[in-house]
Amino acid sequence: MKKLLTTFVLASLAVTTPAFSAITIEAFGTVADNSLGSGPWAAAQIGDPAHVIFQVPDTGFVIDPGHSESYELDRPTFSMEVNGIPVGLRLTGIGVTAFVGNDFPVADAFVLGPDFIAMTPGSGYSFNFELHDSTGTAWNSASLSGDIGTYAAAAFDDYLWGANSENGGLSIELSSFVIAPEPTTLALLGLATLVTARRRAR
Repeated sequence: MKKLLTTFVLASLAVTTPAFSAITIEAFGTVADNSLGSGPWAAAQIGDPAHVIFQVPDTGFVIDPGHSESYELDRPTFSMEVNGIPVGLRLTGIGVTAFVGNDFPVADAFVLGPDFIAMTPGSGYSFNFELHDSTGTAWNSASLSGDIGTYAAAAFDDYLWGANSENGGLSIELSSFVIAPEPTTLALLGLATLVTARRRAR
């Protein structure tokens, strides 16, 4: 009875729920240089930890099948921390788009646009982030769902990660880049149902 009930719930999950609802992007690194003269990160020192996280939809807009897709960044999910001090994005104005290139035409890339992305009003900062692999071996797919994993900085031969203001800039040395699935609410609900069903079947 236990096995039958578990199989039924799992089968229902497989039929009724997609794999995930969003893709979470994270990057980890350390401050490489800082000439910001004002704002929350003005006092950051070389070697201080840096982290950025945000989400995009699980399905992108296909630009060139198999080679290029774009994803609209969900701005409220964005946070970049330097030495534990977080700054978000401006939630109004021009949207932020992630462009993924796979063998496009040779290189692999992950680029956020526009070039200078407005951060939280009051910080005075703009944000930029892009990764490039000229060998075209970093990604398996132009779809982020096909590139789930953790990538060391060595996977990219060129990158740009930092913040700028009118009186200076901050650059981050990349340590790792993470593409991770975000489970759907239905999938989590199904998992909870499975656990409850197994407990009742005991």
